[in-house]
Amino acid sequence: MAIGLSSSGGSGQYLMSALPLPPRQQQQQSNQARLSSTFSSSHQRKTTMRANVLIAVAAVVSLRPIMTMAEGRTAREEEPPQSKIWKYPNGKSCPYYGCPLFPIDVVKTPANHQHHQRLHAPEALESLSEIRNKTRQEIQPPVERTLSTAATHDMATITMTGYKGGSVATQINQDRAFVVGPYYITTDENENTNNSTERRLLGVFDGHAARGEIVSEYAVQQIGPLLAQKLQAALDTAAPNNVQDDEISTTKRVLHETFVELDQTAPADPTGGCTASVVLLQGQHVYIANAGDSQSIIGIYRKKTQQTSIVYISREDKPSLPDERQRVEDMGGYVYIPVRGTSRVVYVNPRTGAQTGLAMSRSLGDWAFGKLGVIPDPIVDVLNIPDVVQQELAKSRADVSDCWEIDDDGVIQRSKNKNDKECQSQSEPPASGDDDDDVHIFAVSATDGMLDYVNKEGIAQVVAQSLFEEQGLHPATACELLVTTAAQGWDTYRQGRYRDDIAIAVSTLRVPASAATASSSSKEASQKEEL
Repeated sequence: MAIGLSSSGGSGQYLMSALPLPPRQQQQQSNQARLSSTFSSSHQRKTTMRANVLIAVAAVVSLRPIMTMAEGRTAREEEPPQSKIWKYPNGKSCPYYGCPLFPIDVVKTPANHQHHQRLHAPEALESLSEIRNKTRQEIQPPVERTLSTAATHDMATITMTGYKGGSVATQINQDRAFVVGPYYITTDENENTNNSTERRLLGVFDGHAARGEIVSEYAVQQIGPLLAQKLQAALDTAAPNNVQDDEISTTKRVLHETFVELDQTAPADPTGGCTASVVLLQGQHVYIANAGDSQSIIGIYRKKTQQTSIVYISREDKPSLPDERQRVEDMGGYVYIPVRGTSRVVYVNPRTGAQTGLAMSRSLGDWAFGKLGVIPDPIVDVLNIPDVVQQELAKSRADVSDCWEIDDDGVIQRSKNKNDKECQSQSEPPASGDDDDDVHIFAVSATDGMLDYVNKEGIAQVVAQSLFEEQGLHPATACELLVTTAAQGWDTYRQGRYRDDIAIAVSTLRVPASAATASSSSKEASQKEEL
């Protein structure tokens, strides 16, 4: 299957050669240098005595595990309570909020993925290879159970360690991803069982700079229980007057608070950080929260025509955007915008004068850049599923009507070639005989390691076929295909010298009632044949 490639933009945090700074920053740098010089001369006599003390302290510290400068701020290190009911198909216990899937790394199992090593079966990577040329229908239950901590028939997540130079064995994957469905928000498992509100949660976190993987690992492990805790508390106390509007505003606020708390409590070096792009399905609404240049996609798949379309793409938070640049500059930061390439927020080390550029204006962590206007606050958008479905069905009606047409942007409008009374009397495209609901909705969250080299339409097409067609690839295989395609793009463009880490998470969000019933009947028939 051909998948379109696009040119790379680059991301993350990079040391930059000296750039001309605006006058205000030049003055700040001069003042900092002068203060540093004054401090050095006034304390020079104490240096020798303090050096002996520091050597002794260093000897003690070296005996401890590596600690981080932000570690004292962390308040959420314990694992969430385990469920007494929910288990993975392979028998391993799940936390109370559901059974989160974490990605298999198609390159290796990195040493820093200790949680994943405990979760995934040793033969998981081998099973992924085994299903590569099989359709969903052809995959046997034992193999599905082996992969069940990373992929099921309706959701999956895969990653690939990048290459930044040096020995392959020393490469660290800073990308993280997850998907959990059903997603529960209370520790009362009886209430979860009886609750009619369907929830799913998925997302990606792209770490960058020194120890950025610590921030992304913390975020991927903590967002499930933290968001559940906050949602339960907030929705239990929500005002009952306008239930729907209040739930929407409450959920948006909770997602915002969750991102900010993850930023405040994440343990890492002040220069390390990560992006965050998260999708939450809650009842009839889809919430997309994004901070950074990872992105989430909401797609539509029409079963009858096998056509895929994208109805939403989250924004990349780039420093060059007018509103983002304004905030950074208002807080004393400087945005470097090259003629070609990626814009960056520039941080100048007050001691060394070294310049570091961050290719995003929002992120978790990156506290050195926080003083310069880089914030963790996500942009949260909401889609109403019934509205999306009705819009799609209206497009189908317009497509077969002489009175209506769809423009290049997907907007339904009256046909310019028809102006008779019958057409003028229609307020919307009329229902047709072939008007069954076949609107399937899905979500994709991916890091820029993928999005820089695989176009979003190609991603949506591959994912949709794997989620909704029994004769299609398994979702795990689809994710692997997309990851390896992106890797080929990196290897070709960078000639093997550099490849970014890559991660993707996918999930169904809506299956029409008729399709869900048909799928259930098909599975029952298949199981009876096996017996």
